[in-house]
Formats: sequence, C-alpha cells, structure tokens
Amino acid sequence: MMRGWIISTLIVTTFVLLGGETTARAAGFYTVKGHLFYYDGRSQGMRPVDQYNGAANVTFYIYDEDQNSSDDLLATGIVDWDGRFEATFYFDQSSESYADIYIHFIYHNSKWEVVASDGGHYWLYTETKPNRAYGIVDFGNLFVPRNTNHEKAMWVFQSMNEGWNYVEYINAWDVGDQITVQWPGHPECPTSCADWDGIQIAQNRAGDTVNVIHEYGHMVNFRAWGGTGPDPYYCLTEGPNADNCGHNWNSWEENYTAFMEGWANFVAYATLGCIGNNDCLDIEDRSYNVMDAGNEGNVTAVLGDILDDHPDSHAQDIFKGYDGISWNFYGMVWILGHMSEDEIDAKPTIKHYVNEIREVYDDISYIAWHELMHNSWVIY
Repeated sequence: MMRGWIISTLIVTTFVLLGGETTARAAGFYTVKGHLFYYDGRSQGMRPVDQYNGAANVTFYIYDEDQNSSDDLLATGIVDWDGRFEATFYFDQSSESYADIYIHFIYHNSKWEVVASDGGHYWLYTETKPNRAYGIVDFGNLFVPRNTNHEKAMWVFQSMNEGWNYVEYINAWDVGDQITVQWPGHPECPTSCADWDGIQIAQNRAGDTVNVIHEYGHMVNFRAWGGTGPDPYYCLTEGPNADNCGHNWNSWEENYTAFMEGWANFVAYATLGCIGNNDCLDIEDRSYNVMDAGNEGNVTAVLGDILDDHPDSHAQDIFKGYDGISWNFYGMVWILGHMSEDEIDAKPTIKHYVNEIREVYDDISYIAWHELMHNSWVIY
C-alpha cells in the first residue's frame, strides 16, 4: 500500500533532462514514462557499482501544473528495478486544452524511506513539460545530480532496497511497518545505530553497504521477535577485555550483545552473497581464540555454518543450501533445536556455541530466542 502525497520539509534539486517526445494516443489518456538513474558509488552491492544503476523502488508523483490553483495529482507509482517508470491515466481537462506535466520523486515507499537530518524528505523534481496533449509524454533519462546529498541518500536507499529485497521479497518474510532511515544520522550515533523507531546512518557511512544493511538487520530482529534487543552494555567487568567499552568482530561481549550484533552482521553478509554453500564466514577459518557465545564474529559465522553445512539432519532437504533468514526465520530456530549430538560434536566450535545457548535457555524455541531480545534502548 502506497502513501499519498506527503507534505514535509522539501529538499529539492533539478534533474538533468535528456530526450523527450509526444505522440498521439486515445483521447483523454496520457502515458508518462522515462528512466531514473543514479551513480552507484557504494562499497558493494547486488548490482555492479561504480556505474549508473536504476533508482529502484523510489516513489514518483505525476502532476499537472496549474497557475491559478493547486496542482493536480495525476498518478503515482514505483520506479522499477532498471530505473523505468511509467503511468497511464485519464485526465479530463474541463477548463484546459493541454496539461503542463512534471514529476516529483521521493526517497520513500511503503516499506522504508530515507530522510534528512531534520526529518525532511529527499525530493527530486523535473522541469515542467508544458502544453502536452493526450498521448505519450516521455521524460527520457533522468539522473540524480552527482556529488550531492541526494546522491548519497540514494546510496542509503538502495542498500535498504537490497536488504528488503532479500528478507521480504526472496524469503517472503514481512518486516512490517515502514522503516525510517535518517541520513545524516544523529551525532550520538557516530558509526550508525538502530532502535525501534528507525535507523540512523552516520554521515560518512552512506556508501557503506554492509553498515546500512547491518542496521537493517537489527530492525529485522526487532520486528521478527517483537523485542527491542539486548541491554546496550558493552563495558565488561571481567575477562581479557574488562572495562573495554564498545564491540567489534573479535571482542569479548556479553551474550545478548554478541547475539544481536552477530545476527545483524549475518543479515548483511547473507544479503550480499554469503548464502547457500558459498560460505564466506566459515567459523573454522577464524583464527581468533574467542570460543564462546560472547563474540559477535563467532555468532555471525555460526549462523552461516549451521545452515550452510548441515548435511546429516533429517531437515537437509528443506534447509540445506539456505541461509539463516529463510523460511520466515523459523529455519534457524528449528535447526538449532533439532541438531543431533553427533552433528554438534562434528563441529566443536558450533558445539560450544549451541551448548552454551542451550545451557542459558531451556530450549531453542521461538520463546527462548524471543528472550534474547529485551530491555534495549539503542543497538549500534
């Protein structure tokens, strides 16, 4: 379900316009079409970067400009994966001979949106094509202006697009209500963060695809288990990293934090290709001697290993070759709950992790994993 016209702080810029044509069509009907592209300067993506790509899943609004009253909204739609947009509509011009057509694009759809630091929406608008008769109105190729905040915000938008495409479209799991992503984010989130209300992406992380999808992974957790994550307490009181605040792939962390961060890492890397038997996070390849559940790197690798290399289970025909966020998220819970002791013994590091989780919680079930998510304010 798409929202209608949104009144908000406008951040606008004019497009570079190429081409255009008008040809006859059935009386009363217009077809407005074109392509919207952006230069993809992100670190990586599901499509090749360092080239122009289509601005997939951006919302467009087609208007008739009116000098004497408010402009008429003629049609809305979503930009396709290749940047193509098109809408056909009937317009009864009772007092005009022609339509003066322009298009607004907003970094928004029913699932996610990217807003500026002040909460205003990122808008782009075209020049008006005046005096257009019924028929085809072709806006040609439109380009998000280079080296602007609009370009960087589009990078954030497209990273969210890839996370959504993987979790909701490919794996058919509905994250729920629209997620608001703010870029630049609040200064209190210098490396990006997420909470129940949305995602904050640090100013210098717009092109960091993994960082953006990592934060989306936190939102997936919040929505999947109905909780708000672990207590964000990173200053351990014992062990080799005592009083060392913060967290990273190789640090000792309290278990709730390690699970949440490991899961978010896993969502990012699964989205970007660590799926099936292409296991680029194999825990046996890790050279770190952090052998418990209190390390997010181990959690990330274990989540990948359990479903990437699980040949002996009676669930192999269902789950082998899939990643941990397939099958409405129940696949991961089911696998952990039904691994035989022989299978666990075959991988000592996985055994350590699974046994520790089993020791902390009665069983690996929906309720047990739900209990991993509680008492949170912000997850980084």
